[in-house]
Amino acid sequence: MMKYPVIPCTGCRYCMPCPFGLDIPANFAYFNKCLEAGNIPASKQSANYVKAREAFLGNFSKSVREKKQSIHCTACGHCLPLCPQHIKIPDQMKRINTLVQNLKNNTL
Repeated sequence: MMKYPVIPCTGCRYCMPCPFGLDIPANFAYFNKCLEAGNIPASKQSANYVKAREAFLGNFSKSVREKKQSIHCTACGHCLPLCPQHIKIPDQMKRINTLVQNLKNNTL
């Protein structure tokens, strides 16, 4: 679990609107919710890997519409000066996208 610390987003939406249409707070909220629920496996050797993988991927598109997901982040930085939590939003979006891609490819 320490590999995936929560993203300290309060959902204030000051980072919005994203010029590329992403829902930044929704991506962060979904990630944090899954982390707290144990639906982010640390590795393929995790006892709950299959269940957690299916839970994370199965509900991602339901929670965050595809066009608003982290995969579409261009790291333009528009959001950075707007975040009162000083979250490095592009880095966190990349982190979520990397996790999603690893789970989809079964390469975690």
